[in-house]
Amino acid sequence: MINYLKYRIKNFLNFNKKQLGEIQLLLKKKNYSKITNIRDAEVKIFSQFGEDGIIDFLLYKLNLTNHIAFLEIGTGDYEEANTRFLCETRNCRGLLIDKIKDLKFIQKRDFFWKNDLYFCQKTITPSNISSVINSYGFKNDCNLLSIDIDGNDFWVLKNIELSHVDIVVAEYNPLFGSNLSLTVPQNDNFDRNKFKKIFYGASLTAIIELMESKGFMFVGANSACNNAFFINKNKKEFFLNLKVEELKEYTKFTFREIKENSYKENQISYLIDKIEDFEIYDLNKKKTFKIKELKKQLTNA
Repeated sequence: MINYLKYRIKNFLNFNKKQLGEIQLLLKKKNYSKITNIRDAEVKIFSQFGEDGIIDFLLYKLNLTNHIAFLEIGTGDYEEANTRFLCETRNCRGLLIDKIKDLKFIQKRDFFWKNDLYFCQKTITPSNISSVINSYGFKNDCNLLSIDIDGNDFWVLKNIELSHVDIVVAEYNPLFGSNLSLTVPQNDNFDRNKFKKIFYGASLTAIIELMESKGFMFVGANSACNNAFFINKNKKEFFLNLKVEELKEYTKFTFREIKENSYKENQISYLIDKIEDFEIYDLNKKKTFKIKELKKQLTNA
């Protein structure tokens, strides 16, 4: 009951988000034809950072204005999510996946019955992701995929059939730098909270290389440096004017979730020291290393 009341209070406090967001995007749309860096499209409405604006911009470029099919893995309680604004403003068919029980409260929301939405309360692993997607009928029907599970993101993404997807938003760990193809070792029981919360996921390079092998091109990342955006190469003609910065620019993270509250002059070195004894897997060398063995490369990345 307490959790439900909290959820209703959040709903009241967020009442005007949709309206304000539509106004913001309407103003932003006037410059869509001039945008060459997806960061210039950022608008935060229901997303954690500016993903709402970037997603709207990419859908606009693809001429996808309505009837959006999406899959979001790692939604939390759906108060803050990459696809929430789509549900609030467009006709959508979507599958929301998260292990937390509070996800069920979306059934009380207007956007739930106005759209064709499904939710799955389940811990997602590399071995079960395909069966989950297939069981809800999203295997061949998905314009947008967003994944943010704070752990086995690389291994789960690797096992998803993406040929019918247009846009992919994938979380990466900027602390792992831009030079190495790294990921946490595959572990179905991985819990970020047991690893000081800053050891999780995969490096940007690892995600880019994986997505290239699946026929996708990297078009940039958000300003916070934690979400990478990819477009199916079958649709690349819509994005020929986009420019991608050096990968190092996409690892200069600003979000507090990784940063310490107090100022540290050598922030990255300090954070790496905190996880130096954890093991990480190098995808190119196909070998596991301790973080401290890669410290020089990570601090210079």
